[in-house]
Amino acid sequence: MNTGFETRKMVFGLSRIKDALKKEGFRENFKSILVAGSAGKSQTAVFLEELFLKKGVSVGTYISPHLYRIGERVRINGKEISDSVYYRYISKFKKYKLTYFERLTAAAFVIFAEKGVEWAVVECGLGGRKDATNVLRNKISIITDITLEHTDYLGGTIEKIAFEKAGIIKKGNFVISGVSGPAEKIIKEVAKKKKAMVLTSRVDSSAPYRTRFLKKNFSLALSAFGKAGFEVKNFYPEFVLPVRFEIRKIGATTVVLDGGHTISAAEKVLVEIKKFAKPRICVFSALRDKKMTEILSKMNGKFEKIYCAPFRHLRKMTPEEMSEKIPLKLKSESAVFSDLREGFKKAVSEKPATLLCFGSLFAAARIKREFDLL
Repeated sequence: MNTGFETRKMVFGLSRIKDALKKEGFRENFKSILVAGSAGKSQTAVFLEELFLKKGVSVGTYISPHLYRIGERVRINGKEISDSVYYRYISKFKKYKLTYFERLTAAAFVIFAEKGVEWAVVECGLGGRKDATNVLRNKISIITDITLEHTDYLGGTIEKIAFEKAGIIKKGNFVISGVSGPAEKIIKEVAKKKKAMVLTSRVDSSAPYRTRFLKKNFSLALSAFGKAGFEVKNFYPEFVLPVRFEIRKIGATTVVLDGGHTISAAEKVLVEIKKFAKPRICVFSALRDKKMTEILSKMNGKFEKIYCAPFRHLRKMTPEEMSEKIPLKLKSESAVFSDLREGFKKAVSEKPATLLCFGSLFAAARIKREFDLL
């Protein structure tokens, strides 16, 4: 399982990966779409992948992070590649001074070129402007949304983060935007300088997905698909990635697994969770750089109990650190456990009607695997 190597030695810039790709003889023989944003990037990418496949167009897809095995990141025509194949390509780039994410990205692009895909749908890692994925000459840019995240790397304001995300916009691009508020102005300013056309995507409320944010992901993908020159009617991709408001059952308890980890994601998930029966318990786990206090504050009044627990990761919090971040108004209905498994087992034992596992993709994925919620 991924444990956070992308951010362990974060070094931004495009010169290293450009040089390595050039030395390996990489030729960009495919058209590409880059997907940046604070949430929904991976799901938007795989929805777009399925739209291409519906039209018989060969497509490579690059998403991150991986949850169980590294080959999840690279998909050829809707199929994940094997770990062994991916590692073989990654090894080509070990002789260069690249970061972990740069090696993974470079290897993916070489695979796409050698497989001869017509289009590549590529999720940006962190930010956009200086992200390794931005070496591509993408025809279309998708920006899903923008919230305060990774402020140590991207800047402490929505406007600064928007500027970094907008860095994927190339001259003459089509820009598909799911952005509103102050960030929208920045996106449009950057697009104007690049002579790029911005299309604000409207959410298709009739799309048959269980949450509004999945409907938004689909709408962004469909808009980009149209600007790529294709059309499809009355087709709604079925593939939803793991732990994106994934619903499972343990006895009479409805278990909702969601990998959201921002304030904005919490707001969206809580709108949906209010539709589920009471009593509700939330098992919450977050990494050290997430806004745990603010996220938990949004949960006030939504759950009878909130169980917080850390999990193994390079950026994990200790139980003591988690305890300090619980808002005072939630202290009485909260408890902190030494590890995620213990907290989840306690929640299950209480047999609530609804059990939400939230706060981290990795935590939700770990719960799904360890408790065999397949």
